[in-house]
Amino acid sequence: MSSPIPVVVCGQQAIILQDVKDRLLPEYEMIHGILHPIPGPGPSPLPALLRGEKPNDPENIGTKAYSRPRPLS
Repeated sequence: MSSPIPVVVCGQQAIILQDVKDRLLPEYEMIHGILHPIPGPGPSPLPALLRGEKPNDPENIGTKAYSRPRPLS
């Protein structure tokens, strides 16, 4: 079995993001959960994620498994 595909999920409520995270497994792995709408208050961690950087986002409920880069398709 191949490793899950890393994804980023955006939402407004942590409880919903947690449910999505659980339902994505085992095919997808939510490595980062953005807890505010885009555009929203404060800087978005999405640009850092797309550059392959670890964003400073204390509200992230994802797995934070940033070390397995995958090509964008």
